[in-house]
Amino acid sequence: MSENALLDQPLVVQLLLQEKMLEEKDLPDVQQALNRFSGSVELALVHSNLATATDIARLYADHLHLPVIGESEEGDIPVNRELAERIGEKLCREKLVVPLKGEYGMLEVAFANPTDLTALEQIQMLTGMVIRPVVAPVTMITDALDEIFGKRDFVKEIASEVDGGGGMQEDDDDEAVEEIVDLDRPIPKGRDSHVIRLVNHILSTAVENGASDIHLEPFENSVRVRMRVDGKLHEISPPPRAMYVPMISRLKVLAKM
Repeated sequence: MSENALLDQPLVVQLLLQEKMLEEKDLPDVQQALNRFSGSVELALVHSNLATATDIARLYADHLHLPVIGESEEGDIPVNRELAERIGEKLCREKLVVPLKGEYGMLEVAFANPTDLTALEQIQMLTGMVIRPVVAPVTMITDALDEIFGKRDFVKEIASEVDGGGGMQEDDDDEAVEEIVDLDRPIPKGRDSHVIRLVNHILSTAVENGASDIHLEPFENSVRVRMRVDGKLHEISPPPRAMYVPMISRLKVLAKM
């Protein structure tokens, strides 16, 4: 692999290649993983079984000369719940950070990606404290965040983005949407992206749970989403009522109706 091609890869991928934990032949799988799990390179690699969370944490720690915690992946990260709530769920989940302890004007924060200087600056502004970064396995960070804020609800997150963006807009032009049918392909940004993400999430959840069918049930002010697993219907978090028609349109596009 050329030096330029190596530098085009995320830092953690470069480190994995340098340490022979990944090979050049693995790069197409890496790219597919990054496309499928948008947002966090570390989670994408772990969920695709291309690297372990512990190896990633150790590589970051060695490269940046930072302390690492949770290498044994046993037990929990000693989080500071009060500071986590002060920083906010949105920032903690987006940046995959967990505050550990604060004293004498310094705050120790566990990072899945300690090269994220934007996250460090945002936490420093919110807390008014000097940040001391440490590295933790990304899976331990997500477990800690689930313990603090509850299990992550992707449907509610997407719905809150829609509410914050001024609501849904119906679009009769399905031609651009029809190109994105593969659940593993990246989702383009645009006013249809919330609908695509929501439908993809529902379909992926159904596949992962072995559901035989999915029920979308509209009511006057709400929508109920249920999927049948082992003969029983299980309800998941409902999307806003305003997303019902765009969701149906999206499903019709996927079904080529």
